[in-house]
Amino acid sequence: MKIYIFILLSVLLLNTTTISGQTQVTRYTPNGSPVRAYNAITEMSSADKINWSNHVSTYYPLATELNPHSATRSYNCHAYAWHISEGGDNVWIGYYSGQETDEDIYWTDGSYIEQSNEMGAEKISYYADNHSAIQTSTQGIYKSKWGEGPLMSHSRAYGPSVYNMNYRKYYKSNSQPYISGPNTVCTSNTLFTLQEASPSSVSWQVSSNVQLVSSNNSNATIRSKYANSTSTGWIKASFDGLVITKDFGVNGDVDEIPMSVTVNLVNNYLTITIHDGSGQTPYYLYLNNVYKLSTNSRTITFPYYQSSGRVKIKNRNSCDTGWNYAYYTGYFGGSGYYSYTISPNPVSDILTLERKDDLKLANANNLKTDEKSRYELYNYNQILVSKGQINNLAKIDVSGFKSGIYVLLIITEGVYESHRLIIN
Repeated sequence: MKIYIFILLSVLLLNTTTISGQTQVTRYTPNGSPVRAYNAITEMSSADKINWSNHVSTYYPLATELNPHSATRSYNCHAYAWHISEGGDNVWIGYYSGQETDEDIYWTDGSYIEQSNEMGAEKISYYADNHSAIQTSTQGIYKSKWGEGPLMSHSRAYGPSVYNMNYRKYYKSNSQPYISGPNTVCTSNTLFTLQEASPSSVSWQVSSNVQLVSSNNSNATIRSKYANSTSTGWIKASFDGLVITKDFGVNGDVDEIPMSVTVNLVNNYLTITIHDGSGQTPYYLYLNNVYKLSTNSRTITFPYYQSSGRVKIKNRNSCDTGWNYAYYTGYFGGSGYYSYTISPNPVSDILTLERKDDLKLANANNLKTDEKSRYELYNYNQILVSKGQINNLAKIDVSGFKSGIYVLLIITEGVYESHRLIIN
């Protein structure tokens, strides 16, 4: 575990730090293996806790701090996910350099088992940067401790970029019986198996939109009853007074792990990367609402000469009954000439958009000086919240919008520019 310090009023996490005053102690996994941990760590001041709360609310508006002001040096992400959330005390696991894999014992000793997908997972390891989280009762919504910062509720891939949150492994307790099987059931026969139990008699039940084809005391074969109805379904195994349930999507879409997309523009080459998701290939790419190409690759690179725009990726779902979609609208990370100034930024009431010198604009973008522009304002969820025309000057009342980070697109005859806007 790398012990990261957030730099307040910055969006970066930097290198390892040493927190003074600690005592080494031993805690244990559910299977009884010893875990090296530390307590009696010198605590931060109340002012520092408040600063942490202000920082995460400003730079991560779509995440929620739990029990503000929750920043503390008494425990970290690994301890919270694997020990404290199961009723343990506040300790820090993976305290020093060289102890980055101390939490691995929770799965290497068999206390938890890795599973192939998120559904039903209890613990999540962000393996690219040794961060840990737990899954809430809502699939895809996690809780994790951000270094010495606050305890946060956040979506699976939303948080500090240093955690590399698109790279996850999923774990489930190995101590309870469960049903293994896919996340999606189509009209073809699908096998589900009872794990961690060998009862002499099992009763299998399924939801009304699913047909039970065959079953025995260890597994059941099922399939969707209807080819064109997308919904959720379930299968239950009852034995020895226990009822074990597994949920799934029927005919695709529902409960498939959502696809997401990231973009990066370097030296006039745009790289689009597809993350997560399920379903079939090829992927179909639309750029600025125009179809561009199809590909089986999850990474696409091609020349691009604007600093922003709109990306749409789609593919057929697992049962071939509909489409999965992912979108990105905004700045692509490249450098470009800005035709408009926006002020003030941050803004709390009236935002002013003003066109720069017409001659300079014409020389830079080869546009006629009498051309009009329009704007589109998107929130952090990439939802359009405002749009309108600009005639050299425009004023936008943002006083009714929720505080947070927004993307302002300005479009002039197909030329896009984007601005990062903070609304207080």
